[in-house]
Amino acid sequence: MNFVKGVAIKTFTRIIEQEHKEEGLKLWMDTLAVDSRKIFSESISNKQWYPLEEAIIAPTATYCMLFHNFDFHGAWIMGRHSAEYGLKGIYKFFIRMGSAEFLVKKAGEILPSYYKQGDIAIVELKRTMTVMEITNFPNINKIIEFRICGWMERALEICGVSNVKVELINSIEKTMSITRIQANWTP
Repeated sequence: MNFVKGVAIKTFTRIIEQEHKEEGLKLWMDTLAVDSRKIFSESISNKQWYPLEEAIIAPTATYCMLFHNFDFHGAWIMGRHSAEYGLKGIYKFFIRMGSAEFLVKKAGEILPSYYKQGDIAIVELKRTMTVMEITNFPNINKIIEFRICGWMERALEICGVSNVKVELINSIEKTMSITRIQANWTP
């Protein structure tokens, strides 16, 4: 079983309410399974670990179903919001330190601050691009992969680079072993 830190899920209710008003938030909460609803009905601590399935996978799938016509692009959007919250809040020191390359080099420290299990390795890093692989991540699926891609996209934008393009070039669903993500940007 894998776990996610509260900082990664804290934005759910705020974003849903901003995008879909109180009625949308109520619909989302009412549609959640009991265990997920319990998590989001209580105060979420940035530092507490929550079960991955109940805290991020199922709630994101419900968000995608209700508001994005079953399209996992909604997971990408949630990842962007999570980066915005985390990197302009409690993890802003990663951004203060400088460049996009610095942020990418710190990926091995950042991923465990969001997810309890999972390794990330930089396969390639150049001035304007990177390729990273995620392994040893129990329960990873397309929803988590898209959230991570969205997070990476927004994190690079916050670093001040432009023309950011993040692609999921190897999905765990296709290979059963690794997730590979490529990001390109203009300094």
